[in-house]
Amino acid sequence: MRIAVVGTGSIGQRHLATLMALGETELVAVSEHGRRPSLTVEGVDVPVVQRLDDALGDAGLVVVASPTSLHRHQAAAAVAAGCHVLVEKPVGDSSAGLEAVADAAADRGLVAAAAHQFRFEPGLVALRDIVAAGE
Repeated sequence: MRIAVVGTGSIGQRHLATLMALGETELVAVSEHGRRPSLTVEGVDVPVVQRLDDALGDAGLVVVASPTSLHRHQAAAAVAAGCHVLVEKPVGDSSAGLEAVADAAADRGLVAAAAHQFRFEPGLVALRDIVAAGE
């Protein structure tokens, strides 16, 4: 499955590196407005397109890691094109329209999810401290 990562800043590059580490090779980066005409991640040249629409035709998954104000629109476009979507947090600059994106994904049998990590979740921090202490 081809995976499109929207956003070529540090978070987009981190997602690309993680996908590469997982063995994914069918990757494309989306750098809207021509901000980054080429991209090398972990020593690998990643194809770059300048418009999200140019990546949607053959993508099965879209990772949205662009500026927050663009998340809702880009996620909606990905779902409309039949792609699963992972949106970096926060999922939007407001909650307006987010439920419609989730509903559209569900109606099409697609996964629409928000990235989330638990690094600072109190229970996991306590567990980490217990393990580090050898208890």
